[in-house]
Amino acid sequence: MKSLAQTISSLEARRESLQRELAAIGDRLAAVAKLLDASSGAEPTHATTVGRFGRSAGAKKRAAGRARRAWFERGEAAKLLSRAAKKAKPAADLVRDVAAMKGYNGQLSADDMRRFEGAVFMAIEHAVKVGVLKRRKDRTLLAA
Repeated sequence: MKSLAQTISSLEARRESLQRELAAIGDRLAAVAKLLDASSGAEPTHATTVGRFGRSAGAKKRAAGRARRAWFERGEAAKLLSRAAKKAKPAADLVRDVAAMKGYNGQLSADDMRRFEGAVFMAIEHAVKVGVLKRRKDRTLLAA
């Protein structure tokens, strides 16, 4: 049976060898990035150098050209949902009513409409949680 000190020293040696391998790979990737920048005629920048985990250091997590969209103003979702839920309705009908109130029917692309519907469903769940809407036993929603 190995002693604890031997186990720790073997793990430390393995960690150092892995760090050397990662440094060598990082150097190779930086050289490739530099060659690609040189072939395109651009000067290498900090954003083009490869970071520790393979993603470029200046890269954003979101796709380029796609900004976060706010579908509702602060407190607007609760107002619209309580107005739409004067009578007991299923969640899908509430989503359609809110889209009509916002003027999004036929105005958004299919992808954006799907995103909007998802946002409204999340707003419905939040409204139930905070007490703006009540969920009845038959799963319909009613303004509280």
